[in-house]
Amino acid sequence: MLKMYRVIPPNEVRRVLIVSYFRSGSTFLGDILQTPLKTFYHFEPYHITGATRLRFGDISEGECARLFGHLMRCEFDQLPEYMAWVSQNNNQFLVRHNQFLWRHCTLKNNICFNATYMQGMCQRSPLQVAKFVRVPLRYALNFVREDPEFAKSTAIVHLIRDPRAVLASRRHLDWCQDECARADALCSQMSEDVETFEELQKSHPKVTMVQIKLEELATDPFNQTRRLFQQLGLLYEMSTEAFLKTHTQHGSTDPYSTRRNSAAVAYDWQQRLSLKETLDIQHICGPLLLRAGYDKVEMKRQRHPPVENHTDQATASNEIRMH
Repeated sequence: MLKMYRVIPPNEVRRVLIVSYFRSGSTFLGDILQTPLKTFYHFEPYHITGATRLRFGDISEGECARLFGHLMRCEFDQLPEYMAWVSQNNNQFLVRHNQFLWRHCTLKNNICFNATYMQGMCQRSPLQVAKFVRVPLRYALNFVREDPEFAKSTAIVHLIRDPRAVLASRRHLDWCQDECARADALCSQMSEDVETFEELQKSHPKVTMVQIKLEELATDPFNQTRRLFQQLGLLYEMSTEAFLKTHTQHGSTDPYSTRRNSAAVAYDWQQRLSLKETLDIQHICGPLLLRAGYDKVEMKRQRHPPVENHTDQATASNEIRMH
């Protein structure tokens, strides 16, 4: 199977890193970005840490950078711990998300988790995509800029989503408890990354960095994807168009499926959160909502004109508005 494809010289390989958050639409974006033919997809490589948000007090930055470097160079033979991790039954989904690899390896006798085979497929991919929801944006850039080879060939996409939508989506997940379910933790992480993005665009103009909102991608997927691909220097081909047609107009209720009515999903938090829950999140996340350009829900006291045959005195009622 490997003989079907030529090995791509390292200086011809493009790399795209997605930095985002749990339940932010990052799997959807990752699947879009792996639609170009022969794309090798590193799905959540820091899943091995067991953390929901990576802090380098729990695991050293050197260890994380080492894993990143070996993955980007397709050096799976240097990662026995990682290969053992993704081979475990409960973790094999990390490899199944890599469609280019999975389509080919399942034709053989279960070589999907063979480091030599995985390395060979990776070396034949002109595009590598990696998705991170555990890594702060600043650390992702550190991984890239430490190696001149990566700095010239790597783009970073910062995907953000309305924190009210993220928290509404997380609330029914058994594994997302404690810090993962807290508005203050999420909005602190997002605020740090939004601020970092603005700083790094100015201080590192040679590194391609793109910020995109899930809401924009979900409500106008075809135009926004074309625009994103242009920014990343990727070709928008029929494989991408076909994916969007089959994954943006479905009504699946599976929380892990990417086949959804994308426009409806983007704003379904307005039905899933109570007014009190919404206002509580807004109280905590107000500065982030403002900075990221999200409208807030507001309660307004409104005076109504007199009603004929009832009373001459105006009555007051509550009105909910997006503002």
